[in-house]
Amino acid sequence: MLISRLRFSIKLRAGKTTDPAVAQIFWETLGHCVERNPKKYHVAIAYSQGVPTFYVNEKVFAAKKIAWVNANLEFDSDNTVFQRKHYASYDKIVTVSEFTRDHTRRIFPEFRYKIATIYDLIDYKNIVRMAEEKISDFSSEKFTILTVARLVEFPKGFRITLETCKLLKEKGLNFHWYVIGDGTYRCEMEKFIAEHHLENYLTLLGRKINPYPYFKKADLYVQTSYSEGFGLSIAEARMLNTPVVTTKYDSVNIQIFDGENGLVTSIDPECVAKAIEKLMNDRTLYSRIVSNLKKEQKENTEPITKFDKEIGSLGLEVAG
Repeated sequence: MLISRLRFSIKLRAGKTTDPAVAQIFWETLGHCVERNPKKYHVAIAYSQGVPTFYVNEKVFAAKKIAWVNANLEFDSDNTVFQRKHYASYDKIVTVSEFTRDHTRRIFPEFRYKIATIYDLIDYKNIVRMAEEKISDFSSEKFTILTVARLVEFPKGFRITLETCKLLKEKGLNFHWYVIGDGTYRCEMEKFIAEHHLENYLTLLGRKINPYPYFKKADLYVQTSYSEGFGLSIAEARMLNTPVVTTKYDSVNIQIFDGENGLVTSIDPECVAKAIEKLMNDRTLYSRIVSNLKKEQKENTEPITKFDKEIGSLGLEVAG
């Protein structure tokens, strides 16, 4: 284990810092140290890209296996070969939107026959229940903005978040932006916050087991992504009737309709800042968006029906 960790550390220092590359390096150097799961399953699902996909492929015994893809995958040539080997072993690849499906097909055209689309499953009743938990690290004295995502520059666009926050401060607006999540871009964000004296405007809360009370208390949810497979955090904000400002990534129109249940802007800090300022100052527009969100259908059984159908299509023979 010690030798493997040293190899992992040395390879990381070589300069490959993208999430897929780090996941590959981790599995190549430390994967052999991970124990196999001794149980046997009818179906095993890798519900995230990277290490979970490698783990389910190599360390889990199951009659059938499904890989869930909730992001538009971007690999270099070496990583594509490594990833292809793992995805080839899966019986089904599920993508969370048509955009992600098409993107995955372009990368792995040979797997077209086993790629299906199921929108992210959202447990509305459980979200509402969990949102009632009390929190103390979230101030309501100012206009509160929330973002929940992995702290990476691509595809989450946190450089845009930082620049937008700086612009809002320069405009003299009374706000506080909270970010839930962790990742490789955190150090850069902390440095930017210190250099531009944003400590009283932007707070990195780190990972939270239960983010839903923050969604509920926030005045606004903001997503500054370049790309999203579906946009689960936006869906969760909608579940709790929190208005959304989001950049115009490829699949945004699945969920957000500009001016109706949120605002959609160009992928640019000035545009994002203008949209946030608009919702801070235009209470009529803000109230209309909240009203529209409250009218939206919250429980969607279609993804569950599709999930059951895909499981059924695997042709499992389950005794009992």
